[in-house]
Amino acid sequence: MLQDIVTTQAWNRCQLAMFLLNELHFAVAAKRPTLVKQDTPFSSQLLRSCTLLYEKYHPTWFLCNGHLQTLMVIVSDSQPPVLYKRQELVLEDGGTVSLDWALPSSVSGHGEDDISLEDLDVPTILLLHGLSGGSHEEYMMQTAEKFLRKGYRVVVMNARGCSNTPVTTPKLFCPAYTQDVREVVAYLRASHLAASTPLLAVGFSLGANILTKYVGEEGAECTLLAAVSVGNPYDFVATNIHITDSWWRRTVYNSAMTQNLLKLVFHLSDAHEQLKDHPDVDLSLLEQAKTLTDYDNLYSRHVFGYETPMDMYRDASSTAYIKDIAIPMLCVSSDDDPICTNAAIPYKECQENPNVVLAVTHTGGHLGFFTGNNLSAAPERWCVDVIEQYCTSVLQLAEDGHLTKESIEKVHHLADGDASDSDDATSVASSVDTGEEPATSALPWDVLGYAALGVGAYMWWKRVVK
Repeated sequence: MLQDIVTTQAWNRCQLAMFLLNELHFAVAAKRPTLVKQDTPFSSQLLRSCTLLYEKYHPTWFLCNGHLQTLMVIVSDSQPPVLYKRQELVLEDGGTVSLDWALPSSVSGHGEDDISLEDLDVPTILLLHGLSGGSHEEYMMQTAEKFLRKGYRVVVMNARGCSNTPVTTPKLFCPAYTQDVREVVAYLRASHLAASTPLLAVGFSLGANILTKYVGEEGAECTLLAAVSVGNPYDFVATNIHITDSWWRRTVYNSAMTQNLLKLVFHLSDAHEQLKDHPDVDLSLLEQAKTLTDYDNLYSRHVFGYETPMDMYRDASSTAYIKDIAIPMLCVSSDDDPICTNAAIPYKECQENPNVVLAVTHTGGHLGFFTGNNLSAAPERWCVDVIEQYCTSVLQLAEDGHLTKESIEKVHHLADGDASDSDDATSVASSVDTGEEPATSALPWDVLGYAALGVGAYMWWKRVVK
């Protein structure tokens, strides 16, 4: 009896300590994202409603570094499933992608098949997933749900072979290959949208790079109203070096991503059947690939026409295309992303383009950005709310008539120094807002976080197991 009382008291003290640590971390270990942009009247209008970009980002206390944030991306499954209506689209080269249209019933609870693909006037969001992902990923469903609740129509483009999409050519996907997105955007414009209906796109990780490159390639001819990039590698040469230059990243991240690709080729799709007669691809060697470079050397470079993997990585890097982006674009990255090195974040390129806003958080991992200090609830994704705020702000400006090709061209002329009005010229000064003082606290949050988890686990073991 006495032992039970002592154990209960110790457990209560442990809970109190964890609660206080949680509250202290939430209040102290927070920082505004670094914002890189040009200070134009348009950008001021656009970001006025994007309040989260000017407020502190509060990372979840027990996800106290990029590795833990990224781990949470993998293990979290708290999101209720979003229902989709699938449409397969055969591309010009015979390849197939699938379009998953998110059903409003996912958030309303009414009806099963309640989306009309003939409703041409509803603002539409196109979502692009990361490496070997799909519409089933939690970050995709959370983003889809957020936009559904705001009245948007949401469609996910599942890449070739991903999320049970049939493989009908030897090509899967490649970070340098933007033609699939180009054809999907053209198809949506021709078949499911009126000429004036806004179409916006959001890409994550590999999808973010492909989207950024596509938007830059299209330049002023891009038919998207705006775009958002989240967790973009930007520079595949630098990223490849980053995930191979340490035992930890090579063993944990590089190996895991390689195995996901091999699983996709040999088990989750019939891609291996399409490749068995390819003259340059040896399936027996491909199946033994240990790194992404191995995979790209044995498969990607042959199918997509590159001499070496490095040639493909150089061509794939979206940083070189940022200068040509001619629509509003938000780029969101984390400084402690363990997969996409922060050395590749294109501060200079984003600062030089008045259409681009770059937001870099001090933590968030790869596609994590978890926030919230509720100990009894799953953490939320800060970036999902940021994406929605930005897209809604762009849409509002477009509806008010402030977002036209002419207004964007004027911003470019001002940025190039072509304006005769000196007041306008001074209004496009570059801005790098680093948030606040770099170190908000000297407390070693990583150590405290691990210690608290250890104490909590020990007390749970003492109470439950013993």
